Amino acid sequence: MYAFGSSFIRANALDGRCLERSRLHLSLSHIGDYTRLKSSRVYAVGLAASEVSAPAFEVRLHAIRSFDGRPPVANKPRSRPLVLLGDGDGLPKLHATLTEALREKGLRVATRFTPHLTLSYGEATVPLQAIEPMRFIAKEFALVHSMLGQGRYNILGRWPLNG
Repeated sequence: MYAFGSSFIRANALDGRCLERSRLHLSLSHIGDYTRLKSSRVYAVGLAASEVSAPAFEVRLHAIRSFDGRPPVANKPRSRPLVLLGDGDGLPKLHATLTEALREKGLRVATRFTPHLTLSYGEATVPLQAIEPMRFIAKEFALVHSMLGQGRYNILGRWPLNG
């Protein structure tokens, strides 16, 4: 995916660069933007995730586009995520199951969220377009804390898909 992202960005003369390989992940849900996560929130997410039972499944990433991203702020241009979108039965089912489990634990979860894999951030708007599908088997999911503005992630927990 890194090679595809880098190639797509170059071929389309987009600003920005592909995120480091270690930062590439498929986002299933969004529970908020936090500089520092409270331990009670991490605990609640862990409880919800441990209740999710789903089998491993194939993910098929078949399209690319940019999301609107955050609006321009103080002389900084709009930052739009360039994302890959997937399909198949497993991805929407896992997203729905996890979202419900998070809500049952009292967490506020984004109501309108599209599972995606972010490749880069930039100003350009890339319209939805089909790509040659990329496939992999999802065998686990994780709680990832994105360290806002630092370009780093902390993996706070992993759960197997073997339901």
